[in-house]
Amino acid sequence: MKGRVLDIMLVVIIAISGGFIGYRLMKRNDVSQPLLRATSLAPSPTDSPTPQATYKPIARARPGYANGPFQALLDMRSFSPTQWANVKKTTPLKDYFVDATDACKNPLARTLRGYPILNEKVLKRLQSGTLEFLVAPAGQICVRKNSIATIISMGDYDEDPVLSLIADVTIEDVIQLPTNQLAKSASTLFDIPAEKVAELLTPATFRTDGNMSLLRISKPRPSQHDKALPSQGFPRYNVLTSERLVSWLRANPGATVLDVRSNKERQQNPILYSGSLVAAPYSVSAKKWQFRWDRTWTDLDKDDFDISQVLKLADTAANARPVLVVGAASFDGRPVWTLLALFSANMGNVAWFYDGAASFNGAISNSK
Repeated sequence: MKGRVLDIMLVVIIAISGGFIGYRLMKRNDVSQPLLRATSLAPSPTDSPTPQATYKPIARARPGYANGPFQALLDMRSFSPTQWANVKKTTPLKDYFVDATDACKNPLARTLRGYPILNEKVLKRLQSGTLEFLVAPAGQICVRKNSIATIISMGDYDEDPVLSLIADVTIEDVIQLPTNQLAKSASTLFDIPAEKVAELLTPATFRTDGNMSLLRISKPRPSQHDKALPSQGFPRYNVLTSERLVSWLRANPGATVLDVRSNKERQQNPILYSGSLVAAPYSVSAKKWQFRWDRTWTDLDKDDFDISQVLKLADTAANARPVLVVGAASFDGRPVWTLLALFSANMGNVAWFYDGAASFNGAISNSK
């Protein structure tokens, strides 16, 4: 039994040291042209982007990300119901089983709705029903026992869909572990020298706000997610709905609202926001801006997006200026593809208003 519990804890440590948060934004074979286009700071009078001779190169992923912590998921052992019942009685591990992570106490915290799997072998293990655990930063994401998470995969190559809807799973158990006690707990429970454990912990540990979580999941089943809508769980940025908009704006008084709709849409239905408002139209090559799960990396490479003004909001201090991305509606794909570009540009403190411009104005008006 100690050996099986040890397997879990070792994977936890590996996942932390790999820096689990992030998404694969680069093809495995090369680095393509970016979605960023350096243009004038003034809004364009038309929706056609200004031609540019040069581009700022962007990598779609951190090297080795998919094969690091995700590869570690392959090493997790399966448990029979009896074995798992015994694990839940183990001291002090039993004290770390919770109904919800501490992040759920914060009404502005991101809720785990979608979970990306980037490693093809891990994905196959999930689909076979033999993957029993996921890892998430407990200090940043609200995860509740018995909640549903939609599993999403990301393509690697030009012809691959950027996003694919895989399955739904139920979170059967949530183990919230304080990162500052990992070394001590592993040393005490499993006879591992605390010094050895500490060597595996990196600065990435401290980006989890003091906790991380190990999630035991059910076997996958066909997803019930609306195929016409993007998942609220992707990308990794915070997602806001109308119910949370006003409280988020009050908590972030210096936020910049980023409107990615066309000039025509903005003129017909301007966003009613008295703070910093930036217009950066995302132009879809196919001219259809509704979200599609089958869009490939090649499709995105053909899109045009002027975020020259947004780049000025990039992290220049410990606290990045909050940015809230707004599209036309919940079925608008432009905010999703915008978030991919913002992440590839290393933008921090970004949120996505899921419900769109009309709902944004309605929520603002109703709060007065």
